[in-house]
Amino acid sequence: MTMKKIMFFIVLALMSSVAIGQITLSNTFDCPAFSVGYNTKSFIIAPDNNTIDIYNEGCVLEKRVTGLPAFTTTSFLSKNVFTLSGKYEFVIGAYNSTTSRYNFKLYNEDGQFLFDFGEYQPYYIKGNNLFALYTSSGYHIKIYNVAGNVNMVEADMNNNKLLVYPNPASSMINIQYSIHGMQEMAIMDINGRVIENILLDPGKKEIVLNVSGWAKGVYIYSYGNSTGKFMVQ
Repeated sequence: MTMKKIMFFIVLALMSSVAIGQITLSNTFDCPAFSVGYNTKSFIIAPDNNTIDIYNEGCVLEKRVTGLPAFTTTSFLSKNVFTLSGKYEFVIGAYNSTTSRYNFKLYNEDGQFLFDFGEYQPYYIKGNNLFALYTSSGYHIKIYNVAGNVNMVEADMNNNKLLVYPNPASSMINIQYSIHGMQEMAIMDINGRVIENILLDPGKKEIVLNVSGWAKGVYIYSYGNSTGKFMVQ
């Protein structure tokens, strides 16, 4: 083997050892639940089923919340989303063996109970709207205003079947509405992504959408204080 080849393999070995040496274990966690922050770089870890530990982005413990009701899952660590207190807020979910469903509740870093989402799991925020999802024989969705205060915009969008027909649809779908003055209707997918914005005419009572090229799934329409859903198949 020539000297150049020997030097090449020595350099390669040194580079490999340096690369491996850069990977070092900084911490180890044993926990039943874990969640990252929604609008913060902090994250939460549950050392047991009644405790939440809030860590900052440097993996330093900032706050320990004890004495919580027994839970099995966590989500939505945030600040100034549900309230404007400047305190961390998080959602915990407890499994109900009787109903075989989860119940989701909002707490702050002081262990103070803030809101009960019931069986609707908070899963996505778009603008000032929090989308909470419940799945049972289809999708059931609630939308909450989260501009510092949780206010329910629509109790249950599963009750709007008479306003949309045919539902589900594969080509054309009709949406009825009633407005005073010009308003805009937003059509969103299940993730809250806006598919189309439509300017509604107060002189009419219905719009017709061509959904033949849309992906299959659940869609949400919203205008003013009215919200509903339909399915494309």
